[in-house]
Amino acid sequence: MSLPLEEVRGHPAWSTVIKPQTPNRQGAALIAKNRSGGPINIAYEVHGAGPIHLVVRIFGHASVGGDGEKGE
Repeated sequence: MSLPLEEVRGHPAWSTVIKPQTPNRQGAALIAKNRSGGPINIAYEVHGAGPIHLVVRIFGHASVGGDGEKGE
């Protein structure tokens, strides 16, 4: 079920949603250097600081192969 944006922003829990922030650090990591289809530069951003780190991988539509393989 989809809600209109106005309804989502009007929801009582909206104030608890993580808002986009400026990253503390950003760059590119070279991966799959010695694999076929590599190397690949993966952009990353670091938000906040602390002992817990969450890594989220988002592959584009060209990634139809296995994880970490370069899409053609």
